[in-house]
Amino acid sequence: MKAFVKKAVPFIFVLSSVALAAGVITKEAVNAKVAGIVAKYNNENTKVDLNFTDLNVNDVRTLDFGMGASVWKKGANNEINLQLNKIDYHYNNGQAPTTSGALTLKLDLVKALGQKSLNEVAEQLQLMAQKYASVFAAKYGEAFSLSIDTKDLQKDQQGNVVSASFSLDSSIDLSKLPASVKAEDVEYKSLKAEISLNRAGVGASFAVVLNTQNKSFSSDQVGLEEYIVSLLKDDESAFSSVDRVAGFLNSIADTLVNVDNSAQ
Repeated sequence: MKAFVKKAVPFIFVLSSVALAAGVITKEAVNAKVAGIVAKYNNENTKVDLNFTDLNVNDVRTLDFGMGASVWKKGANNEINLQLNKIDYHYNNGQAPTTSGALTLKLDLVKALGQKSLNEVAEQLQLMAQKYASVFAAKYGEAFSLSIDTKDLQKDQQGNVVSASFSLDSSIDLSKLPASVKAEDVEYKSLKAEISLNRAGVGASFAVVLNTQNKSFSSDQVGLEEYIVSLLKDDESAFSSVDRVAGFLNSIADTLVNVDNSAQ
């Protein structure tokens, strides 16, 4: 899980307390430190927040963690409100390590993207999932399964997308892997996801059961614990990674709220 966490969510790092040579640092202290990093992006029209809610680590691996985040920005033509409604990870004694999460995005997508682009996004979602399926099917053979369900696709009289939603259910059976694939190279055992969109925003959720045989679970892998210690010791690279994430979110939000593509 260590490498997976570092790659997927590099700015996730703390809940409770972490023992360092200098003493014990609480989640409040760490959240205050993070708030200091992102403070330069916050003003009367922008609010970026990272909220760390759960962490349980031992000397080998991360057992549990949780985080939340939000980005609000008001611009000349639009207003964005992105809520990451908590990412959770639980090792579950190694039986079925699970990562889950959900997000909501409130934004006038017609202004931000244009109706034509919104139509294309809605129509491409299923095609993207099918492309993903073909790649994994070629690699894992009969060990891989996937079902995609179009739950909703509503269009107006002009054929423009009003709303769309899809669900995806995928799994990899380690006992059926082809001889060319090792279990240690498979990152997950099952993946479920749902995504919905309409002209006012997007909602998504996911749940992944990870494969403990994957090499990312090896104790010699650099991951979350090391990142926490680096951050709390004011390591410049750890601070920079948080700043890059906050800066990226701020830049994307700034673009989206200051364009008007509604005529397209």
